[in-house]
Amino acid sequence: MYRLVLLFLFPFLLFAQYEEEQRVLETLCSEAFGGRGYVNGGDSIAAEFLAKEFNKLGLKPIGKSYFQPFRFDINTFPENIVLKIGSTQLTPGKDFLVNPASGSSNVTTHSRVFTLNDFQNGTFSTEIERIRNGQLIPVIDPEQLTNHDTLQALMGLAHELAGFTPVIILQTHLSWHTSQRQLKHALIEVNRDSFEEGEIELKVKAVLKKHTARNVIADIPASGKAKRTIVFTAHYDHLGRMGQNTYFPGANDNGSGTAMLLSLASQLISKPSSTRYIFIAFAGEEVALLGSKYFVENPTFKLNTIDFLINLDILGGAQQNITVVNGTEFKSEFEHLVSINEEHNYLPAIKARKPTANSDHYWFFEKGIKCFYIYSAGDNKHYHVPEDHAKDVDMKSFMNIRSLLLDFVTEY
Repeated sequence: MYRLVLLFLFPFLLFAQYEEEQRVLETLCSEAFGGRGYVNGGDSIAAEFLAKEFNKLGLKPIGKSYFQPFRFDINTFPENIVLKIGSTQLTPGKDFLVNPASGSSNVTTHSRVFTLNDFQNGTFSTEIERIRNGQLIPVIDPEQLTNHDTLQALMGLAHELAGFTPVIILQTHLSWHTSQRQLKHALIEVNRDSFEEGEIELKVKAVLKKHTARNVIADIPASGKAKRTIVFTAHYDHLGRMGQNTYFPGANDNGSGTAMLLSLASQLISKPSSTRYIFIAFAGEEVALLGSKYFVENPTFKLNTIDFLINLDILGGAQQNITVVNGTEFKSEFEHLVSINEEHNYLPAIKARKPTANSDHYWFFEKGIKCFYIYSAGDNKHYHVPEDHAKDVDMKSFMNIRSLLLDFVTEY
């Protein structure tokens, strides 16, 4: 009878186990946080939330504050963007994106599509005067180019043209990013299936501003003299808003890693240890790994005391595997991680990858600090799109990754 009761209760116990993680993830990805970016103070709202969560768990700041502020330039789009083709108003985020380096434009004119062949045979040059006079918006179609160098050259040309006219680029896949510079005119990326030649109405307001962001740093001191120091990092920032009606929730990238940071902290603080655990939530990762770069250049504790660092970025679903960047460099630690997984069967597979410069571990690795960057591969493919919602994060594999990491650091 007792076993039957446990069997009945197990699904409810499993849900209760990650209910708190789900709350954190949904909060970080809510519209109130505005994509944790640079319009409406989204990243500042997230930073305050994380500091309160660390404090609620009982983690201490290093020094007087949880915050480490730094400044950088960022191009933003605080007002709604309008793109009409004929009488059809396109939907931002679905039908088109503003290139992150776009400038402002407010025009109503006509468009014409130009392919690579039009630039090579001189067709484009015959329309230069109409383009310069604002009578025509050039629409560049890469024509499914597969040659990387040619494609890059065509994209470079689009940026040059935006120095004196609004430009549209046709794309088959839309994915947004950030920029620290601003072109003179608008540069718009439109889904090829949503575009047709004709009259164009375009309204974009771009604001290049100096922004203050904050890393959020918390400490679990060792009980007694620390025998080792392990650091967990994750970036909490995301792309934010493109106008007031379009925001990027950033659940997979990287609400998942940020929620994991807090989840690990909640477990490790309840177990007195001779290990010191430090947790760093970085800002500015989406801009150019700026938060971690600033920290490494201005550390709030001695970097040479770090025995191991684990960076968590994109943990939205590990139905296939997790990949461990630097697994090829720190082989004994990687093999230990694999042996734990084989013993407990937490995840289907763990793959090793060579060093990369694609997340916040990079600056620490450059300083000679042992570190892993861990990301997942599975059903959740969302990346830099408005559809990256908390509901699509697989919490079962999320909790299995947590168990794997807890076993790893407690046995390290």
